[in-house]
Amino acid sequence: MKKLICIQTMCMTAFAVIFFHSLCFGQANDLRESLLKLQTVSDNSNRYNPAEKLYLQFDKPYYVIGDTIWFKAYLFNAPTLAFSAQSGIMYVDIANDSNTFIKQYRLPIKDGITWGDISLSDFPSGNYALRAYTNWMRNFGTDGFFYKRFMIADTSEQTWLANSNTTSSIVDGHLLANVRLHLSDMNKAAIADNPMLLEVMAGNHHLYKQEAQTDHDGLLDVNFKVPEKAKALALVAHDEQSENKITIPINLNRAEHADVQFLPEGGNMVAGLPSHIGFKAIGEGGRGITISGIIIDRNQKQVAVLQSVHNGMGSFDLAVQPNEKYLAKVTLPGGIVKEYALPEIKNSGTVLTVKNPFGTDSLMVTLSATSALVQSGESFFLVGKSRGIICYAAVLNFREGAVCRNISKKLFPSGITHFILTNTKGQPLNERVVFIDHGSGLHIELSNDKPTYEPHDSIALHITVTDSIGKPITGNFSMAVTDDAQVKQDTLNNENILTRLLLTGDIKGYVEEPGYYLQTKNVQSWQALDNLLLTQGWVNYDWQVDKQHPAFAAENEFEVKGQVRNVFGGSVKTTHVTLLSKSPLFIRDTLTNKEGYFTFRNFPVIDTPAFIIKAVNKREKSFNVGIVVDDIKPPAFNMPSGPTAKPWYLSSDTALLNASKNNRTRIEQKYADTNAHMLRQVDITAKKNSERVTKP
Repeated sequence: MKKLICIQTMCMTAFAVIFFHSLCFGQANDLRESLLKLQTVSDNSNRYNPAEKLYLQFDKPYYVIGDTIWFKAYLFNAPTLAFSAQSGIMYVDIANDSNTFIKQYRLPIKDGITWGDISLSDFPSGNYALRAYTNWMRNFGTDGFFYKRFMIADTSEQTWLANSNTTSSIVDGHLLANVRLHLSDMNKAAIADNPMLLEVMAGNHHLYKQEAQTDHDGLLDVNFKVPEKAKALALVAHDEQSENKITIPINLNRAEHADVQFLPEGGNMVAGLPSHIGFKAIGEGGRGITISGIIIDRNQKQVAVLQSVHNGMGSFDLAVQPNEKYLAKVTLPGGIVKEYALPEIKNSGTVLTVKNPFGTDSLMVTLSATSALVQSGESFFLVGKSRGIICYAAVLNFREGAVCRNISKKLFPSGITHFILTNTKGQPLNERVVFIDHGSGLHIELSNDKPTYEPHDSIALHITVTDSIGKPITGNFSMAVTDDAQVKQDTLNNENILTRLLLTGDIKGYVEEPGYYLQTKNVQSWQALDNLLLTQGWVNYDWQVDKQHPAFAAENEFEVKGQVRNVFGGSVKTTHVTLLSKSPLFIRDTLTNKEGYFTFRNFPVIDTPAFIIKAVNKREKSFNVGIVVDDIKPPAFNMPSGPTAKPWYLSSDTALLNASKNNRTRIEQKYADTNAHMLRQVDITAKKNSERVTKP
């Protein structure tokens, strides 16, 4: 049983404060005008061409063959987080794990809300990616699209389960892989003393083949040499007697292939100025790894210590010296030590540092400059933006040395705040993002009317929603009811509406365990959140195109439009075009304009519509004309980087296994009522033999 309940988010209005450093009157007045103009242009752009943010709430994190995805979508105005009235159509695209486009769905949006369902009856088991967006959102790039990975499991095509552990080593200059494999059936009973044929694959290429046998616990070890540049490694285990087969992707996760990046706060390390440096270590499998190490100068002297705090991220302070080069000696998992050069040092420039202590009501912003800039008396702009709106702005210079400012957090709404130091022409010099948390989230309490229920009983739920001070809230909510034995929720890894709107929707790249940063509120998680923002770029929602002629128009309603052409490709004007829907039954008729174009609008609410369009030219035979329907070509499907998802049969999640087995039983019972049974999927790989037929 699933129920959708509707939530209206409260609009928070951002406002701007202008602060001016002490300058001579004439100069200050000119700079004041320039800064006000910069603010006006930025705010008008967001007021008249606001970006949109989208969040989809799903009923569960994974699915089984023949299942249905139930979801509810919320479309927001990015600057205010009020429901957006800009778009009336939402696109939902689905691709497989190779980023191959499979299907597209279009849903109408009313007052920022829509909901729907996607049947998975035509989808084979595997890993998939879903993205959702509006046509208007394409003006701001694909970084702001909503993305979600999901899995479809099926016990009929795979009767074995597997757990594997892969290690690697270098022997005589060659990379050797060891895969320790445990096989069991769907009831988790070991596949004991079973002869196997093992194959090692690199994509579609066969590398090795050998025979082996599991022991009495269902275990076996496989060792093989890994060729250079081999990609997409997999181990395939066959049981030739029962025809069972299982494919295990091999992730070597070699520590020496870890990606360790060092990112100075504000953008650069500058000679003679203190620097706060963030770092991020990602393993070969795409997840953060624990590292430690030291920073040494050109004389091998230790000048700093580094230690990752959460998911491979951390930070350290460094007093950057002129004419120096720094090296990080990093200890990776397994005790391997590898050296990484820190970024090049600039001889002249500025440094922007923001201290954002946990539980305080203000930020400490410090700006430093090299001596040449101090002596020049040059002025700069410091701008603080949140949700694209300028909330703080100041004119400053370095005549008296470093500039320090205590800035109240009350000037900014909850979420990502972006500080930018620019020259007086508005060109960015340093940038830094921080997180503001006013603790203004909603409190939701659910209670039921009795402790136990009988089968097919009805459940009365009492839902109470209050704000941070206990005041009742009227809103629009969504809720899914699932079976704990079949659905396991991971509150840290699964994104929710808060993490999406306030955090992950404003920074680039994959965020591992997004729920950790906002649900766990303590000094450690706050420091981990700051390290995340030090090391991952921000999503720019500023208007990037011609304000009068956007590349992608906002769609307010569903339309069917196109052009009628003759056999020579020319347009056919004043031609009757008929549109027919069989379910529900209705007919529409219109005429093409002088360029041969037609448009149908004002459709009734239709679930999964299918239309037939026909054009009839009274002056010519109907078969002498054709119809070209205008359809928006979807952008290339590029799922943001992240760890590769495991096949469902490699998961130890008992809930997922129960869901798949119960679903298979349900499908078989359905076919049993018709004296039929469900067959396994058969993949046909032979090529079609086609012949040209010529009519006499």
